[in-house]
Amino acid sequence: MSVRIAHISDLHVPAVLGADEETTQERLVAFLHRSLPPTVATAALIALVASPSSRRLIGHWLRSPKDALTDPRFVVPVAGMGALIWFGRRRIMEFFMLISANSVQARENLLHALGEVSYDHLVISGDLTLTAAADEFVAARAYVDQIRAVHPAAGLTIIPGNHDVSSSSGDDDEPDLARYFEHFGDLVPTTDPNEPVVTDLGDTAIFGLNSCTEGQGLGVRGFIGPSQLQALDAVLAATKSEFKVVALHHHLRDSLATLLLPALEDAEQLLALCEAHGVQWVLHGHHHEQHLDTVGGRVVHCAGSSTELAAREGKSPGELIYVFRASPGGEQEPSDMNTEDPMSDEYKDSYDENSFWEKVKDQALRAGRDVIEKALTLYYTMLDSDTPAWAQATIVGALGYFISPIDAIPDLT
Repeated sequence: MSVRIAHISDLHVPAVLGADEETTQERLVAFLHRSLPPTVATAALIALVASPSSRRLIGHWLRSPKDALTDPRFVVPVAGMGALIWFGRRRIMEFFMLISANSVQARENLLHALGEVSYDHLVISGDLTLTAAADEFVAARAYVDQIRAVHPAAGLTIIPGNHDVSSSSGDDDEPDLARYFEHFGDLVPTTDPNEPVVTDLGDTAIFGLNSCTEGQGLGVRGFIGPSQLQALDAVLAATKSEFKVVALHHHLRDSLATLLLPALEDAEQLLALCEAHGVQWVLHGHHHEQHLDTVGGRVVHCAGSSTELAAREGKSPGELIYVFRASPGGEQEPSDMNTEDPMSDEYKDSYDENSFWEKVKDQALRAGRDVIEKALTLYYTMLDSDTPAWAQATIVGALGYFISPIDAIPDLT
């Protein structure tokens, strides 16, 4: 029997989200007051976000940086951004995400989209909260319960992301998932962070992994670890299901779209297990743009940030919610989602070879070896005659992003 599986990710529910725009505005202003030093720049920023229209404009700029650079109004929030930069990376990230992705309307849009598509099982691949604060987990659980109520008969697989890891005073290499399990432990079969979350659907089985096993807070790296990989090997060997799906938070490989958002460190080991046990699909989040790809012979779907995507105008339910049919024998019947990296269209016009080499030369020291190596790898992969046309088009877009001046403002999430 086939199973229709829907996939969403990166909800990033903040505690400041209110029941309406007015309450959200009050909470957002209060958040800035308590988060930033009392400077003129802070006051300017608070004044700027005090109206819904200004917040929507900033959100548009953050989602479409090229528009921001050509809009004279963009200079207005620069002083306010200085206050955030002064206070540190964490507050920059919080503010960007509060403005760009977390509106009441975005959450309503996502709930509506879920109601418009049919599925038997839902996978949420991490980052339920914004900063893993206690009040955010309360808000995130309430929102997940709303999601579950849309299709009460549907099953749920849920896993943590790096934004769900609390900072603690203990060992820096031991992530704190206590709050995550406190609020979502009743929805998973195990609260051991090194045990896969296994969902047996008969002919289909889903194996949820915790890819946040090293680091603290937002500094958590994508790493599954030997003990969890060993446990995954055992449960994959034991399953009688023909169709196997692995879900985790972090993406499996780096690209120029995610230069400052490192991929899973032990991706090769995971992919080797997937190959050995015939896993057909891998689902993940972390990167906020939705795309479908193949990695190591597996079909890989990134859900993007479902709430951020839902904040954008003109998105149909089928574009927001990816649903595929898991069938015995490994047949897939995916939806009509675009299979190319969305960055390829946005930045492909920015690429030309001379600009690429100038960028490499100018940024080699500042960007570092890893970034330049990735850029060169993509460049020579693009030139390879064995690289498929669709992949070459995606690489052109990624290299255009690398060349674009806005890459000095990285995705910090």
